[in-house]
Amino acid sequence: GTFLPPETRKILEAMESNAYFLAWEEVRDLIPQEWRSQLDIAEEPMAAASLGQVHLAVEKKSGIKMAMKIQYKGVGKAIDNDILAVKLLLKSMNVLPTELDLSEVFLEIKEMLKQETNYLAEVEHCQQFALLLKDDPDFYIPAVYSQFSNERIICTELLSGFSPRAELVASIDQATRNHLGERLLDLFFREIFLWGRMQTDPNFGNFLLLPGQMGTSYRWGLLDFGATKILPPAIAEAYQDLILSCAYEEKKLFFKTIETLGVLSQKNQSNQDLLWSYAQVIGKPFAGGVYDWGASDISNQVLDFLPKLFRETYLKKIPRESIFIDRKIVGVFFILKELKACFDARELLGKYKVKN
Repeated sequence: GTFLPPETRKILEAMESNAYFLAWEEVRDLIPQEWRSQLDIAEEPMAAASLGQVHLAVEKKSGIKMAMKIQYKGVGKAIDNDILAVKLLLKSMNVLPTELDLSEVFLEIKEMLKQETNYLAEVEHCQQFALLLKDDPDFYIPAVYSQFSNERIICTELLSGFSPRAELVASIDQATRNHLGERLLDLFFREIFLWGRMQTDPNFGNFLLLPGQMGTSYRWGLLDFGATKILPPAIAEAYQDLILSCAYEEKKLFFKTIETLGVLSQKNQSNQDLLWSYAQVIGKPFAGGVYDWGASDISNQVLDFLPKLFRETYLKKIPRESIFIDRKIVGVFFILKELKACFDARELLGKYKVKN
């Protein structure tokens, strides 16, 4: 979350990333024999995935190309070990205030990682997002091939596009990049204000720029719904209030929401001026007028604030849900920054401003 120091965030992110691949001999036997007779599966993996790796699979009969995500063996046991390792590491690093209770956060991380091991749940989330976005020409969700999916393997339509980090992005005209950025931020607002359903893993590998349709030159391809979170209504509402209070500089609403979430310890007096200055930094893109995300230095300002926040505020707990919602917010920011998008974020948020 945005309150955690960078060393801690790196540790948590590392738990979900895979920098290596298993040999074909080790993954082949995880695929049902019947499927192997119907599919040509490339032995070399195309990509790493959360808790597994992705192979190209072609259905022999139809020639349909698919991305087959195969989960590693023993992932469940490894998750328990990883969580324990992180707890011990954080304790030894002494990076967090002693009175900060992280037990709920660790429970949330463990539950989300366990959820990500159930690919049938991911199939359902993928289909739900496809329904929610079916009439939106700016987004495309790959089809899921249920006949080649189970709890440990998921086969989806193979999309042909490029990463928001690719060099090609620089050649896309500014107006298109602005539009893509605005639509991505709008998707985040819909997740939190309208749907209560959020894909919380916004790493660059989960987004593709695809050829557009219906008059658009490019659209977003959205991948990997394993880390989808159904937001409890109280948490969704609290985050709506946090976003609106930072954007519209509503100080009373900000502190009321912080209190509702139980973030600050009642035993000690925190530096409220510092907290409010931090909120104002986060709200900068929404000050009004066109905001240049590419030139934004908010991430650096936030990092500068963290040591002071830890010294001068007394955190009691981090709400468990916030760890993944915050990850989403940070991820969306960095994608908009990479796109160098420029648009009026305040005007966009205005559509969702239901509270004063």
